[in-house]
Amino acid sequence: MADRVRRFELRPTFVRSLGYGTGVPLGLLLDQYEPSWRRRVSTKGFGGQLTQRLLSAKVNRNDAELAAMRYDGKALAAEEDARDAAQQRRLSDYRARLVEGPTLVLRQQGLGRSFNPNELIAFGELGTIYPTGSFSAEWGSLQLESGGALVSEDYHTLRVPLPADSSARTVTGKGWVLNLSPGWHIQPAERPGDWTAVH
Repeated sequence: MADRVRRFELRPTFVRSLGYGTGVPLGLLLDQYEPSWRRRVSTKGFGGQLTQRLLSAKVNRNDAELAAMRYDGKALAAEEDARDAAQQRRLSDYRARLVEGPTLVLRQQGLGRSFNPNELIAFGELGTIYPTGSFSAEWGSLQLESGGALVSEDYHTLRVPLPADSSARTVTGKGWVLNLSPGWHIQPAERPGDWTAVH
């Protein structure tokens, strides 16, 4: 199980997959600290029960520090710091291109998606970043090879960096191609610099 957890920690993202890597280890910990956890898991979950049990335990600071040394705590902290710094750089780049910069804004009621779940990046209340993928809605189909798209939490808005070129039915940008449905075209959006697809 320790090897499995370590392999899971090397994943580039935990979006849509966190439970697969944490469920079994949490269950094993609960087996040790709260053996009757299964009777309450449907109402209290894993984390809440474990937290409650560990908070009631008396932990000696020296024992905790010695345990951290056994598991190479300094190296783990340095690894997490480096991972966080790299992630913050990625998020800053995505924010500059998909939030602050000019974008093509696509709006829809339903969004068809095909994507790699191992690539998704949580972007707080703004939604989720899809580095690559295929999307479809009433406006047509979007093929995203690189550059990223920001999809809102309710799936009603999709943003890609401003288009580089457009014709009557095809719109292209850096890393993506949008094929518009018949009767659709792009035009300036409400926010200056943005464009949107309309029917």
